[in-house]
Formats: sequence, C-alpha cells, structure tokens
Amino acid sequence: NKMLYLIDQHAAHEKVMFEKYIKEIRDHRVVVQTMLVPLVIELDIDDYSYYKENSQVFRDAGFLVEEFGSDTVVVKEAPYVIGRSKCKNIFLSILDNLKNMGSGKTEEYKYDAIARMACRSAVKAQEELTTEEMKELLKDLASLDEPFHCPHGRPTILKLSLYEMEKLFKRIQ
Repeated sequence: NKMLYLIDQHAAHEKVMFEKYIKEIRDHRVVVQTMLVPLVIELDIDDYSYYKENSQVFRDAGFLVEEFGSDTVVVKEAPYVIGRSKCKNIFLSILDNLKNMGSGKTEEYKYDAIARMACRSAVKAQEELTTEEMKELLKDLASLDEPFHCPHGRPTILKLSLYEMEKLFKRIQ
C-alpha cells in the first residue's frame, strides 16, 4: 500500500516550536535571551494599563520588563523563541491580542495566544533545510501528541495513496 507524504515545513516547524514553548511556560522554565541593548517601548495610556494588568503573564512567558516612567516599558529579557529582531513587534502584537481578548480569559488561554504569536517566527516555507535538519524536524514532529496541524489549524502533513495519485493524474476515474 504505497503512500506519499507531503510535509509543510513551515507549519511543522511552527507546531514543534509552539509545543516546546507552551511546555516551557507551563513548567516555568522559559529559555530567555538577554537583550544586548534593552528595548524601550512607549505605550499609550490604554496599552500601558493592559500591560500592567497582564505583567505576570508576560513574566511567565519569559519577558523581563521594567516600568520606566508613566507610559514606557523597558524589555531586558525576552523568550528565546522570538528572536531579537522581532521582539518589539511581537511584544506589541501580544499586547494587542490580550487587549482584544477582553477580561476574564484564563492564564492558560493567554499563554496559548502568546505562544501562537511567538511561533510565527518559525522557519519560513522557502528556507532550504539540510537533510539533517529535515530528519530532526520529522523526529520532533513525530514526538508530539498531535503532530498533524500547526497552532493555527493548518495541516502539517498530507497523505496521498497511490490510488489518489492515479486519480489526480487521470489514470483512473
């Protein structure tokens, strides 16, 4: 019974990163990076109060943030999964996301949203992986409880049987 498996490496990598990061958050063991130059972010009054309300959530997710004046925060550490160059954008996106959630959402729900945002920085579909990297990605994917969909619900793996391929090539009706 011959099968062809197609793997979306971006979706697969995103899923692996998401599961790893969400586990780090739950276990209070987030791998962080220290910012070489602390990141200064000015917020409007609204955003600042949302940050204050969710400062523990940010802390749990691996952000070391200090308040600086009445509307500015300084990010000194960030989750490693994000990458330095995207830190400001992702911090603001997370804040936006938390704001749109409204109040009354559980921490778990918030962590899930943060991990989804963070894992957007996953390997892009066009990047070429070495054979070793491909094997590693497949091994990581296989170790997950639910490897078949990325955090946003897209499939990571498509399976085609010989019969389905023959139909696609119009060899059979």
